[in-house]
Amino acid sequence: MLGRCSAITLLHRFGTAVPALHQFAGSVVTRDGVIGLGAWLGAELVGVGSIHFREDGPEFAILIEDAWQRRGVGTRLIGAMSDQAIATGWHHAVVELLDANAAARALLLSSCAYVWLSLPDAGLVSGLLLLRQPGGQDDDS
Repeated sequence: MLGRCSAITLLHRFGTAVPALHQFAGSVVTRDGVIGLGAWLGAELVGVGSIHFREDGPEFAILIEDAWQRRGVGTRLIGAMSDQAIATGWHHAVVELLDANAAARALLLSSCAYVWLSLPDAGLVSGLLLLRQPGGQDDDS
């Protein structure tokens, strides 16, 4: 899958255009404190999402193959990740993204009940997401 991603896509996800294989593998293998999700088209993996459960809340990260960006894959992954986080008792998540990644910002704004983003710091933006309830319902509490 990494070979089908552009340098800009890899930069937006990993902070480098040439990620170390162990960095990628470590972000999708389910282990204590981490849930990995895949988006499959038949037998082809076209996107991955990971939830890293931290003390301050689950951290979401996704990578979508270039050819499948802006086609609903990220929206479905964020929805599935939100469902997993809510099932474990969380109603919010945290993210970090490059300030230049307008597509990721748009994805979060359309997929979450509420999104708070920090001002850029060294090109990075931190975010706090209020998650949508399963079935697309917002949390009114």
